Order: sequence, then C-alpha cells, then structure tokens
Amino acid sequence: RMLVANLTPVDQDVVLAPLAGEVQLRRLNESTAAEAGADPRGFRCRLERVAPADGRLAVTLGPYELVRVDPA
Repeated sequence: RMLVANLTPVDQDVVLAPLAGEVQLRRLNESTAAEAGADPRGFRCRLERVAPADGRLAVTLGPYELVRVDPA
C-alpha cells in the first residue's frame, strides 16, 4: 500500500515505481470529498484499476489531492 499526496495548490505529475502488476487507486480530491463525507462506504468502493507499464505508473495529482495505491 502506498499513499501519495500533493500538498500544493497546483497539479503535480509523479511516477510511482516499482509496481508489480495491476493496482487500484482511490482518489480524495475536490470532486470526491463530498461523497467521502456523505457516503464513506460508497467512496471506499469507488476504485480505479490501472496496469503499470514496465512497473511504472504516471499519475497526475490535482491540488491537495490524496491518492491511495493498493495491489489489485
């Protein structure tokens, strides 16, 4: 498990590595914060599955966004 945070007011591009196999991302940002507060279970069920290329995953984090990365 990995937690990645953008603590700035601008988008940040990051590369996560090394990753083995497909991962699941859960994002907490300005568009998901209301759901996370109102329906935590629903928020926890919303995952983005991605397959890293060559063990590397490029991710853009929005302002003040948190991303949790888990094995799929």
